Amino acid sequence: MALSTTARSVVFGGSAESNPAVFKALVSVVKALIEVRNSGFGAGGAHPGRMRNLAFYYPLVVLEGQLFTARLESSELVVEETPSIPVSLYYRSPQYGDEEQYTVLIAQEDAFPAEMSYR
Repeated sequence: MALSTTARSVVFGGSAESNPAVFKALVSVVKALIEVRNSGFGAGGAHPGRMRNLAFYYPLVVLEGQLFTARLESSELVVEETPSIPVSLYYRSPQYGDEEQYTVLIAQEDAFPAEMSYR
C-alpha cells in the first residue's frame, strides 16, 4: 500500500520554513501511515488465529515540479535534477504516542511510474 500526497513546490532545502508545502506533505503522509498502521490493516483483523496478510506501508510524496540534489565537490556546489529522494523525518506529536524516524520517498510526478516499478 502506497500512502501518497502531492506537493506543489520545488524542493531545494530541508526545512519547514523554506518549503512549507513539501513539509506539510511529509507530515501528512506520516500521519496517514500511523493511522493505517494503528488501525490494524493487514494484521489479521477480527480473526487473530488465521494466517495474516502481509502488508507493506510505503509513505510517498509525489511532487509536481522539479526535484534536485546538491553536494559539494572540491568546494564547488553541484546541483543535479533527480527523479526521487528518500527523506528521513523524525516525527513526534502528542496526538500519537510514538516517536519514530520515518523515511518518505519524494518522487517527481513524471518519474512516479518508473520509481514504483523500481522499488
